[in-house]
Amino acid sequence: MKFVILIALLLTVATLASAGNWKVSQEGAGKFSGANHEPVLAAIAEAEKSGGGEIEIGPGVYRINKSLSLDGTKHLVLRGQGDVTLQLAPALVTELAAPAAVGTSTLILQSSERVRVGLLLRVMAPGKIAAITGEPKPSFEAEVIAIDGTTVTLKDPLLYSAPAGARVVDERDLNLFTIAGESEDITLENLTLDGGLQPDGLQQATHHTRCGVWIQGRYDYLKGPSGPKPRRITIRNCRLRNFHGRGIAIYSADDCVVENCVIENVLDEGINLDHFSERCRVTGNVVQSAKVGIELNDVNDSVVEHNEIGNCRFGIRVWRYCKLEALNLRNEILTNRLSGIASFALEFQSGTSGNLARGNVLTVPAGSRGKAEGKFRDAGSGNRMEENRIEEREE
Repeated sequence: MKFVILIALLLTVATLASAGNWKVSQEGAGKFSGANHEPVLAAIAEAEKSGGGEIEIGPGVYRINKSLSLDGTKHLVLRGQGDVTLQLAPALVTELAAPAAVGTSTLILQSSERVRVGLLLRVMAPGKIAAITGEPKPSFEAEVIAIDGTTVTLKDPLLYSAPAGARVVDERDLNLFTIAGESEDITLENLTLDGGLQPDGLQQATHHTRCGVWIQGRYDYLKGPSGPKPRRITIRNCRLRNFHGRGIAIYSADDCVVENCVIENVLDEGINLDHFSERCRVTGNVVQSAKVGIELNDVNDSVVEHNEIGNCRFGIRVWRYCKLEALNLRNEILTNRLSGIASFALEFQSGTSGNLARGNVLTVPAGSRGKAEGKFRDAGSGNRMEENRIEEREE
């Protein structure tokens, strides 16, 4: 046993000895200087070669036109110094100006701005039948091979139809941070992440793109995890805003932490723990103006506590998608405060069991307590709802 401990200690010392510190700035001096994604990615590459370390990002707005990818990265801290904003360019979101029938090879768009040859479009209209649900997927893909004004020619005829007004987005659009593979011990802190959502633009949720932080190990819906999982990823003291997708999405990853962050104005989930993630902790965050404040889907042994959630359609939701056994178990939803929730404040959906919700509070305007009854809902089996309550407040 002493020999094993000594080897582990030596490996830790070797890792720390090889780690370094790098500075990204907009001051025009140094190896990693600039106002876009390039110096940040260059510093990440240098840190990966050195076995980890700390990257400090100096004040300013950095225009991010390429995902800040951490794939297999270990022992890395990215920390903002001062007022640091990493901002995506505005998204491609347009609409069909005319209906598109099955078999057509062209789409007529309201605008072709940001459309280019080779782009894979996602048309937000019913498509292929999903194997898990038996229902049509909410969208389908179409690849562009030519552009003439607002008419785009497609590589293949459409297999599905779409009405005029159907939204069209870039299927391969970027996420600001992506963390994948065998990544371990990564911390993002003191950063503002801005998704470029325009207040006067089309408000189209994009689900798996245009997210602030996307963490994902490999998995199969029918078989579970199928590859290495990211582990011990921490997002702390960050502000995430203006995203078409999620603020933070964590798929098939273990022991991740989201703490003391502010997430606002996102069109999908504020914080999403998803398929096959385990032992994650979401604590002390503020989520405002999201479709769902915090969501757990096919997740085990995770804790959501001391968060404030407001002005969302759903507050906290735990639900099942995959059919595998032993999912949606032993999660704890504790002492969260919610307000301005249009639907359920806290919901355990069908297929969940063995979870605990205790001490959560929904505040409502004075005189509306009766209308708010039923905002805490358990449609699963064997879950525990304890000491959750509704409080009235004076306007």
